Amino acid sequence: MTPVIDQWSIVVTGQWNPNILSPAWVEKNLLDSGEEDEMQMELAIGPNISSRVRLLTNKVILVPSRDKILLYPRKLESEYFEKAEEMALEILTLLPHTPLRGYGVNFHFLESGTLGPSLDLFNADDYSELIRMGLNPIERRIIRNLKVDEICELNLTLISNSDKGMLHIGCNFHHAMDSGVDVSGFVIKMRGKVSVYKSKIIQILDSVYGLNMEEELGTDD
Repeated sequence: MTPVIDQWSIVVTGQWNPNILSPAWVEKNLLDSGEEDEMQMELAIGPNISSRVRLLTNKVILVPSRDKILLYPRKLESEYFEKAEEMALEILTLLPHTPLRGYGVNFHFLESGTLGPSLDLFNADDYSELIRMGLNPIERRIIRNLKVDEICELNLTLISNSDKGMLHIGCNFHHAMDSGVDVSGFVIKMRGKVSVYKSKIIQILDSVYGLNMEEELGTDD
């Protein structure tokens, strides 16, 4: 099982003013003055997409929009994802009056080749009859919605494509938020959670589904 780095992220949904999250504001408020951190700005423009700004620091890619803020670690090393968490929580601290809807920590993995015992979970009773009728499944999904603690739910999705011998595993640790949320208290509870959630999901996938993490390889962007 290998991590898909471009789908590891922290997402903060709400009613954001992306003009506030300008390069100058990010540099002043979110970058460590004691480090030689640099920032670049990318702007994607196309006929089928709205303009989207990406702010790239040494460790994190930040993508602000009106309905959410996305933060991606640029490498798989723990310090990169921890920096994304630090920046997300600092944004909440500095902009506490933004109407919020949710805070999510996302992981994605890919298992290719022989899927082994984990594939047996996808063999629902109706498939044999459907296949007999000439209705061959394109892909098979398992979705689990699990309560982690009083503020967190784990949405776990496993998608099997047996023809290609691939299994996609999507993991979303979701925290619902509303207008009455205690932002400062929430920030305190969330510090260090990316490391906790990473360890938890790796343990779940190993213990329950027999999926083992291969060596993590860092990759830029």
